[in-house]
Amino acid sequence: MTQSPIRLASELTIRNIQQVHHDIAEQLTASDALCIDASQLTRVDTSGAQLLYFLHHYCQTHHHAIEWTPPAEEVEHTLAELGLDATQIFALAQERIQE
Repeated sequence: MTQSPIRLASELTIRNIQQVHHDIAEQLTASDALCIDASQLTRVDTSGAQLLYFLHHYCQTHHHAIEWTPPAEEVEHTLAELGLDATQIFALAQERIQE
């Protein structure tokens, strides 16, 4: 069964992190794969960056697949300022773009 993508809004911040976390947990309960559309995402705060990082780490260690539609470049810059490597977090999305 193909999952409907979780569509992230333009911001992933402390204001909406709880709902996004809930949506992700719900999809992981239903399937071993996640589909996340971050194409509208242009801004993350530290809470959003933490969620992205730990989501990547959790899925990697628990063998869950993530299919990403990558976010805007602004997100990559913000993550880099926080010391996170966006190319690692969105690795699958990068691979699909290069194909």
